[in-house]
Amino acid sequence: MTWITFWHYRRVGNEEFWTDEDEQAASAAWWRRFPNGDASWIRADVDTGREWGGYAKGLWTGDSRIPLKNNGEYHGMERHAWQYLATGQYSEASDYFYCAALMRREDAELVIIGPADAGHVKAIVTCLKMARFSRAVGRFNWDFVVAEDHGLDPGWIERRIMVAEQVLGAASEQVLGAAAKPPQK
Repeated sequence: MTWITFWHYRRVGNEEFWTDEDEQAASAAWWRRFPNGDASWIRADVDTGREWGGYAKGLWTGDSRIPLKNNGEYHGMERHAWQYLATGQYSEASDYFYCAALMRREDAELVIIGPADAGHVKAIVTCLKMARFSRAVGRFNWDFVVAEDHGLDPGWIERRIMVAEQVLGAASEQVLGAAAKPPQK
């Protein structure tokens, strides 16, 4: 476990991970995508595709009246970001990665009781890297942006884009399939 208080620290080890530029870009992205400040619709029907064990995994809320959340809000935000990246909407992808980083940071500051685990910290850093990467691809094109320069694995990015394309393809088939069927009498 890594003890991090994101409000006070912007570093993991010796590396600064949340810069002033990131802070400004993330804040602007949030208000651009959610002008009323509310992203609750992201959480509503997001299937993260992962098993959730809750208390069996040793997770707890500190108050039994508070339901254990499944983190669908930022996983949904990341899912949207990957779908935007897969469809060449780089500004939107960058914005949604920044929004996911903000939500994860807020979670670490306000929800997590005790130390933030290293996986959560790594996910915040990855969201920031992906936001910067998406913005760079939008500016310079895929041919001129090297994933490794952003601390990312190109194979991992390709796999995630393939998953996003599959999800979009399945959704399109559902919509188009339903539209192609004649009305039942």
